[in-house]
Amino acid sequence: MKKILVVAAYLLVSHVFAQPLVIAKKATQTYKALQQHHYAPRKLDDSLSNQVYQQFLTAINIDGLLFSKAEASLLSKHQFKIDEYIPAENTSFLTEASAFLQTHLQDYLQFLKSEENTAIVFPKEAYWPIGNAGTPENKELLKTQRVHFVLAEVLNRIMRSGKDFSEVNTTAPDLKKTFLNQEIKRIKNLQANLNAFIEDSFLNALCLVHDPHSSYLSATNFQRFKHSLSSQSLSFGLIFEEDWLGRIVIQNIIPGSSAQKSDSLFVGDQLIQVMFENGVSVDLASGDYLNDLEMLLDDPTIKTASFTVMSSGQITKIVKLTKTTIDLQENTVSAFLLKGPVTIGYMSLPSFYTQWKSDLFMSSANDVAKAIIKMKQENIQGLIVDLRNNGGGSVIEAIDLLGIFIDQGGLFQVKNKTEVSTVKDAIRGVIYDGPLVIMINRGSGSAAELVAATLQDHKRAILTGSTSYGKATIQTLFNLSDATPYSEGISEGNDVLKITCEKTYRATGASYQLKGVVPDIDLPDASTYLYQSEKDLPFALSNDSINRKTYYTPFVSKKPWKIPSPETIRQKELSDALANLKQVLSKGLMIKPEYFIRLQNVLKELESQASYETIYEVRGLQYDKSLTTFNAYNTILQQDIKNLQQSPYVYEVYKIIQHNLSTR
Repeated sequence: MKKILVVAAYLLVSHVFAQPLVIAKKATQTYKALQQHHYAPRKLDDSLSNQVYQQFLTAINIDGLLFSKAEASLLSKHQFKIDEYIPAENTSFLTEASAFLQTHLQDYLQFLKSEENTAIVFPKEAYWPIGNAGTPENKELLKTQRVHFVLAEVLNRIMRSGKDFSEVNTTAPDLKKTFLNQEIKRIKNLQANLNAFIEDSFLNALCLVHDPHSSYLSATNFQRFKHSLSSQSLSFGLIFEEDWLGRIVIQNIIPGSSAQKSDSLFVGDQLIQVMFENGVSVDLASGDYLNDLEMLLDDPTIKTASFTVMSSGQITKIVKLTKTTIDLQENTVSAFLLKGPVTIGYMSLPSFYTQWKSDLFMSSANDVAKAIIKMKQENIQGLIVDLRNNGGGSVIEAIDLLGIFIDQGGLFQVKNKTEVSTVKDAIRGVIYDGPLVIMINRGSGSAAELVAATLQDHKRAILTGSTSYGKATIQTLFNLSDATPYSEGISEGNDVLKITCEKTYRATGASYQLKGVVPDIDLPDASTYLYQSEKDLPFALSNDSINRKTYYTPFVSKKPWKIPSPETIRQKELSDALANLKQVLSKGLMIKPEYFIRLQNVLKELESQASYETIYEVRGLQYDKSLTTFNAYNTILQQDIKNLQQSPYVYEVYKIIQHNLSTR
């Protein structure tokens, strides 16, 4: 019996130490790959060690809720030794960090359980930050931060549930109890998957100190990454959104999907709960986050789920769905006609998607080209390409898209560790040479900025909106195991590194890194206040320029564009509509019911600003008219038309094109 116990103890210890060994080996592989491929590789020294240490602690201390700086000092002996641990595959820091985190997860669990019987008392004046809450200095401040987190969540969930804040004393206790149960469940799940969390946090900390866009992707997370850049995927066919009152509702149902074929789900239905085949459930009515749901919906191992929804008639029903292959609407081009005094084509491109492995030629550039050909058949006099909130994607797709509007020649420049090269459009001719306006905002990043900046440099388009994100870097995928380029099919199932290998420069040699692309006409929107930009991120690569210039022939229009003065567009009105939102978010979320009432009213006011009559009618393309026989497609189409019809931003751009056409 004693011998069996000794063997069991040995196996337990072996398991405990096995995972740190795996992580340590991966850390060595990660650093070698970064040294070989990164645009600005870093030395293994005390500076890197300290920064990896700090970023790792920030990553594992979720919202600053698990431990204080004073408590974290127990690990400080490792702060300047990680540079020694990585080449030696030393596990001492990872082993201690794992035990340390387990202890503080348990401490947080005890706090959550103790809060179940604590009365709700809102502080006189305290704020919960919109970004990371940071690590409190000591144990006492840690407890205060935990209490504030719970109270802020309760108020947020009251707003999201649509309940009346005048009844906060009645609704808050039940919501608090529900939230505490969910938070306990979340922490227990984290405890059960602690090794994966430690691995992801440490390897990403090592990547992050090189730049904010280099990252480690486990095989599972890489599948999610591919999904985000694909136009087709296995899906239930449901697109959700959070309405102004915080409720999760069905925004769209994809035609041909199992959701559409069920004939039981409808746009506007409120999602209550989703139960997945693996036993995991997400309770939206009680406050589980849409992000939690979307991560599970994207999980390639999950094929079936049961959706509990409530219709407008307060009828609750459960619908079981199975994933099928569908076109992802959030990653596909949508095109419309704005029929008024002039006929303008409008096209929204949410990302520069591509097909990773498909016999079908489906890509963003190809879809844009097909849409333009359809619109030209309907005699458009100008074209709007909406790149707002387009976070980027495939640079190859961006280059192909530029070729649609720019004749052959130099487009922009790329620099790696050793040389500068010019990216050219090798194909003679263009698909569209008429008036063109590109819409951008703070949410436009990477490949979207590359397209906007290049069209601006070539004088091919007018840019409207607000200054873009400011990311002028290119990432490449590599296999973690041997630092070789990722290859679809061959590399399937491997862990992957996404490494920043190049920086992009405008045709002039200037860079929009950190600065963003500045539009010709300023039309500010909420993204300026709600989104971070590249310059806000730690370890972002610097802005610089290169002396070399790309030689190209600027586009020559029949008559130069006239930039209207701010008085001729609703620039001031749009800015004023956002002033209250900026003010109410300036210090974070105040932990008081009165504040959330004000926030709710400000959001409703902002929504009302986006609704007024335009001088055109939004229509679908004649070529796509046959698709409107599908109820689900028609529902999506009508909602998109309604949104476009009421958009003040699209209206202003329409007037800009109309003004220029009238003077030609």
